[in-house]
Amino acid sequence: MSALLRGLAALLLVLLALAAAGWFYARPWLAPPSAAPEQIAGTWSRVEAWAAETRQANAPIDGLYAALEPLRRAGAGDEAWDPTRPPEPAADPATQQALAALAAWGQAGGLGDELCIVDPADLSAGAPRTVEMFRLARLAFRHGRDDADPAFAAALRLGAYLRSRGPLLAGAVGFAIAHDALQVAEARNLPAGPAFMAFAPRREEVLPILAREAVCSLRLAEAALRSGAGQASDIAEPGVVARWSSAWVGPERELAMARWYLGERVAAAAAAGDDLTAVAATQALPAETDALPASLLVRSLAVDGASAVADMQATLAAYAARLGAPP
Repeated sequence: MSALLRGLAALLLVLLALAAAGWFYARPWLAPPSAAPEQIAGTWSRVEAWAAETRQANAPIDGLYAALEPLRRAGAGDEAWDPTRPPEPAADPATQQALAALAAWGQAGGLGDELCIVDPADLSAGAPRTVEMFRLARLAFRHGRDDADPAFAAALRLGAYLRSRGPLLAGAVGFAIAHDALQVAEARNLPAGPAFMAFAPRREEVLPILAREAVCSLRLAEAALRSGAGQASDIAEPGVVARWSSAWVGPERELAMARWYLGERVAAAAAAGDDLTAVAATQALPAETDALPASLLVRSLAVDGASAVADMQATLAAYAARLGAPP
């Protein structure tokens, strides 16, 4: 009997040790954010306000989709980019139709009235529409001589609109369009025309882009979680403890963690002020995923934006050197 009791006691000790170890590993995935709820709410409110800042008015996006459609039907892909290539008239019908539609969009079109221009189609197979817009802008620069050309000017306008709508990808593409246009201007020794000046990139566009990355990605994730379309195991794969803990606690804790972490990153970028090198540093992610907060949603949504901000900084410096400060 005593041997049985000793065996049961040993088993109990083992079970207690396993329970303690399980709690030790699961506890970080169950803990709430380290900041108070009212502090998180206040920071997130500022992030949403920064995300809403834009210089571009709401206007229909349909004309831009009409410009993308001929290229999509023709199966157009990426071409080697050579800004020194002399402009030449578009020869194929798909390009002609696309550039004509882009020029028409440039008269009064926009990117709609949504803050987050994230189309669900962007998440399926195929190139995101923002990437297709980038290709379209390059076609306009290739076939138009300068910003007196309607499609060329519309491409500059498109870059400005992308910097004023959507998350980091849209903003980065908007800056890339401006960068390509400047390369063309330098290669062709173009003067600073009206469209170049009106749609030049600006330092104050950077923070809203980072804020929209946080706001738009969280909106998309929240919609998926609340609809049941996204389960914890679908979002990331950090291990069984993380998956079980997140599923047990539920989406509210995950959303709170993401709102806290993403909000703090944007607030840090705002605190860096005009120093874009410092802003870029706030958007760098640690090399090890385990250094991020214990949240599946945080680890899924956190994007390393340091290189994107550095590219924006380089483009802004190049514009300032050639065109001076924007009006």
